[in-house]
Amino acid sequence: MAGGLLLAFPGFPGYHEVVIETGYRGEARRKPFLAAWRLLESRGWEVEERHGLSSLPGHDRVMVVTAGNEWRRSQRDAVADWVRAGGHLVYLMAGFEPYGFEAEAGMEDAGGELERIGKEAHPVLEKFGVRPVLRRNRTGECRIRGMRLEIGMPPGHGVEGPEAIRGAPGVVRSEETGGAGVLSFPVDKGRLTVLGDARVWRNLEIGTMRHATLFWELIRLHGEPGGVWVVEGSDLSFSGLLWSRGWMPLSAFGLFVIGWLWRSLPRFGPVVPPPEPAARDFLSHLAQAGAFLWSRGGPDTLVMPLRRFILRNVHRATGEAVPGTLTGEQWESLSRLTGLSVVTLRQALFGEVPKQPRDGVELLSTLQKIVLSLS
Repeated sequence: MAGGLLLAFPGFPGYHEVVIETGYRGEARRKPFLAAWRLLESRGWEVEERHGLSSLPGHDRVMVVTAGNEWRRSQRDAVADWVRAGGHLVYLMAGFEPYGFEAEAGMEDAGGELERIGKEAHPVLEKFGVRPVLRRNRTGECRIRGMRLEIGMPPGHGVEGPEAIRGAPGVVRSEETGGAGVLSFPVDKGRLTVLGDARVWRNLEIGTMRHATLFWELIRLHGEPGGVWVVEGSDLSFSGLLWSRGWMPLSAFGLFVIGWLWRSLPRFGPVVPPPEPAARDFLSHLAQAGAFLWSRGGPDTLVMPLRRFILRNVHRATGEAVPGTLTGEQWESLSRLTGLSVVTLRQALFGEVPKQPRDGVELLSTLQKIVLSLS
C-alpha cells in the first residue's frame, strides 16, 4: 500500500532540512567572553575572574571592569590612583550582560536604546576626564599599531576624551565622527581603555572581522602584562571590608577569644579525686531551697500550704468544717492552744501575705508555731 501511494503521488514534495542556531551551551553560555579569555590563556596569560574589589592587582595585570557596578567614592579614588601609578584599566560601557543569544544575534539593532544612552552616569570615567556620549554613527574601523582593523560596532555608547589627549602620542581612537566606540590613552604612568560596546568581544562575534585582533592588541597596549583580572562586581566582600577597615579591632577580638577559650575549656591534667564524705549543713540546704521557692513562686508558695494544713487540722479536731473561715469557739480554742491572740491568729491565717522577705519570715515563724501546737 505504501508503494502504491508513492507511485500514485510522484510529485510528493518530501522534506527540507532546516538548521536553527540557538547559541552556545554549557560554560560558553554562562560566560559570554569565554573565547576571549581562552585566547589569552593560549598565549600564556593568567585570567582571574573576581567578584569584588577587596584588593587591587599588581601593575602586571590588566583589570577589566564593567559599567554595571555601583562604585563608591573610595573605590573610584583607589582605582584612579592604581591607573595613574602604572595600571591598565579596560572599561566596558555596554554589551557585558549575561549571555543571551538574542543579544548576540542582534548586533545591528541598537536603535531602541539610543534615546537613553548619553544620560547614563559613568563616575569612573569622570575621574579621568572622559565624558560618555551617544555614538550615533556605526564604528567600522580602528587603527592600532599601524594596522587598520575592520570592526562592526553598531551605534550606541560612546565617549569623548579630554582635550589634553588630542594629538598626543600613544592615543588609540576608532575612526568615526562624533563619539568614539574605542578609545585608549595614557594616564600618567598607566593607561585607560574604553570600549563602547563589548559585544564585539563576545563568543559569537570575536571570530568575525578583526575583533579578535582588536582585543589582543588593546589588551597588551601597556607594559608587559602577564594576566587579566575580570572584575564582575565592584562591591567589597564582607570579610574583605572587615579586614581592610578594621583589622586592628578584629585582631584584638581574636586574641580575646583565644584567651577566653584557653581559660574556659578543660585542659588535660591529673584526674581530680572525688571529695571525701562529710556531713552536710542541712540548714544551708534548707535556706537555699526556701530562697529558690521564694524567687520562683513568691511568698504564697511557702505560706499557703501551712495555712491549709492548719485549717484542715482545726476542722478535724472540732468536727465543724466551714470552708474559708473558723467559728468563734474554734478561734478561742486555737488561741488557748497556741498562746497567741485571736487578732494575731486571724492575721496569720487570713491576712495578706507580705512581699518583703523579713515580714514573710515573721509570718512563717507564726504559722510554724501554730503547726507545732496542733501536733
